[in-house]
Amino acid sequence: MRSLSQAAEKKIKQLRQKKFRDKTACFLAEGDKLIRQLSNCHCQLKQLYWTKEDLGLGGEQIETQDLKRISVLEHPANSLAIFQKNEEAERKSSVAPLELYLEEVQDPGNLGTILRTAHWFGHTQIWMSTNSADPYSPKAVQSSMGAIGSLQLHRCSLEECLAKWHKDDRWVVAADMNGTDYRTLNREKIGIIIGNEGRGLSEAARSSADELIHVPRGGSSEMESLNAAVSAAILMAKLA
Repeated sequence: MRSLSQAAEKKIKQLRQKKFRDKTACFLAEGDKLIRQLSNCHCQLKQLYWTKEDLGLGGEQIETQDLKRISVLEHPANSLAIFQKNEEAERKSSVAPLELYLEEVQDPGNLGTILRTAHWFGHTQIWMSTNSADPYSPKAVQSSMGAIGSLQLHRCSLEECLAKWHKDDRWVVAADMNGTDYRTLNREKIGIIIGNEGRGLSEAARSSADELIHVPRGGSSEMESLNAAVSAAILMAKLA
């Protein structure tokens, strides 16, 4: 067991910031289960630190207080790793029955949950606006439970995504409270636009959609709206 060097600590803490994640094409992951999941995907493990259990992936054992100091979690796990982004998957684009476009989804927890749900249902193509949350932020990575290693993530403008979808002859729907009941949707190739958590869809997204859909309230519910990740999950389950 050894103490963590100041240089290593500095590098790890820098990766909490998007500019350093972009510069190095690396990101952080914490916890044995998440690290194993990412290692089984296409993300290259660059460095691993652990305190109690050797995961069989190499790396080095460090003091518990060192891990607590570099962890971003309220309750630190027993391991922390640096992974290389799977940039080849980000550049790759294929045609899938259902694809998502996330327009200004800014909560990293919501984003990570959407990615995890998409992976669960086998939807691999995820497009997102350049001002959406960073899918490689620590909170998004933890919320995705390793799904980022299996998805093809693309950042682009709404116009660029729509151009591809139209080329694919894809029916474009957008989640909006004024839309029709999502259960009436019956199309084979669909692109779903999910809007910002607070403002919803932009006018450009609303007007560009072939159809607006929504998840209707049940019974006497007076809730104004659903959480963006919950709404996306319901739509993905319906169209899986």
